[in-house]
Amino acid sequence: MPRVVISGYYGFGNAGDEAMLTAIIQSLRRHGDFEFVVLSNDPVRTAREHGVQAVRRTAAGAIWQALVSSDALVSGGGSLLQDVTSPLTVPYYLGLIYLARMLRRRVVVYGQGIGPLHGGLARRLTRAVLNRCDLITVRDEASRRELERLGVTRPPVVVTADPVLSLEPPSPAQRPFLREARMPGKGPLVGIFPREWRGREDYKAILAKAADHLARRVGASVALIPMQNPEDTRVCEEIRGLMREPAVVLEGRHSVDDLMTGLFPPLELVVGMRLHALIFAALTGVPMVGLSYDPKIDAFLEALGQQPVGTTDALSLSEVTRRLDEAWEHRAAIRQEMIRRLRPLRERADQSAALAAEVIRGRGKVSPE
Repeated sequence: MPRVVISGYYGFGNAGDEAMLTAIIQSLRRHGDFEFVVLSNDPVRTAREHGVQAVRRTAAGAIWQALVSSDALVSGGGSLLQDVTSPLTVPYYLGLIYLARMLRRRVVVYGQGIGPLHGGLARRLTRAVLNRCDLITVRDEASRRELERLGVTRPPVVVTADPVLSLEPPSPAQRPFLREARMPGKGPLVGIFPREWRGREDYKAILAKAADHLARRVGASVALIPMQNPEDTRVCEEIRGLMREPAVVLEGRHSVDDLMTGLFPPLELVVGMRLHALIFAALTGVPMVGLSYDPKIDAFLEALGQQPVGTTDALSLSEVTRRLDEAWEHRAAIRQEMIRRLRPLRERADQSAALAAEVIRGRGKVSPE
């Protein structure tokens, strides 16, 4: 049975990244029998929650042993090759790829979003290392164009979709999380998924006023929901502190099944900054309004026929409330259009696994089509 090492931003408490790991494992298993070892910041939790072997992502000896005993490295998904969050991100993930290739292991870059890459050294390293991979799949056309600008010419770069879009629907919900959260009132449920971002801070005040607007206009019960703890929880608390209407901050960590069955389906509308909050909304048929802080948000919304309401650098309260009113009035039509556009995205997300499985087993040729 082929043994696969998976690297990514795992074990940090980010629900979107944990969903990505679930999706990659689930998708690859649909295409073959594989044994997985995950590089994680919390290997005990990762092993328990995902049913895989896991080693600490900073333990050089354990990483070496995992790669030596493996057949392939899967790098992804997510935005691993970017130098915005930290200057160490790119060297870390490229270093793993370089080490795997030095050991003559097959390497798959899986459903990643590439960039932004501002530093000249980061761009040169990315070009040099990725040109040695066996397969590269990216989640959007913008990432393919960025690799083209970098000079990545081999292997073929295949545009698929975010791995989370390939998740299979789980079993029925066991707990109605939102109703257990003592929501204010019994009105329609609206979920707001913010995150911290450097630069202007007034987007938090705008989100607070927009939430108050929904509470007054349609009697909405507002839940501020963190996708990553504790960072997003602090932002949620700040926004609730700026609101005049009551709202709940939903704390705790939930599994992928919890998110897809107990949290998102009861929502009537999602207002999201986190990419994977928007993806979960799409998977569960919940109309959304997206606030962009990164091109990946724009790319996903565009694939669903939507545009972001604004960015963290340019956000207008009047435009946000207008878009919220519009989304609320037309939410049934938005849901139907979203479902229609989602099917090909799910098929493309699964293509990453189908291609990767062939490469891991050392069979077949990859086509850029």
